[in-house]
Amino acid sequence: MRSLRNHEDSDKVDLVLEQSATAFLAASTTVNFETVTVTLPKLFKWYAVDFGKNDTEVLNWVEARADGELKEEIGMVRKSPRVRIAFAKYDWGLNSMGSSVKKLRSKSPTQGTIAG
Repeated sequence: MRSLRNHEDSDKVDLVLEQSATAFLAASTTVNFETVTVTLPKLFKWYAVDFGKNDTEVLNWVEARADGELKEEIGMVRKSPRVRIAFAKYDWGLNSMGSSVKKLRSKSPTQGTIAG
């Protein structure tokens, strides 16, 4: 993620936030075609009101910010009336990592278990 170091960069805040959201979704969202499930980070459950009033609105938000393969996969499962959202187990170990960006970048993303 780029940092905003000066006044000129402050005009690009929205772009940087959108790019960060896209990268976060790519690293933390999975689509299971067998169960017709989009598994999102637990943050989407905790802050649900920020992403939509219902599953359809949340999927709209996610699909609008996803790109590439993830966007295509979400588009495919959304065609099913059985599509549902699940939430990955949160890795509380991340809290003990402090603010070191190096640590976060060196840790490979892990798949959480689906929690209802």
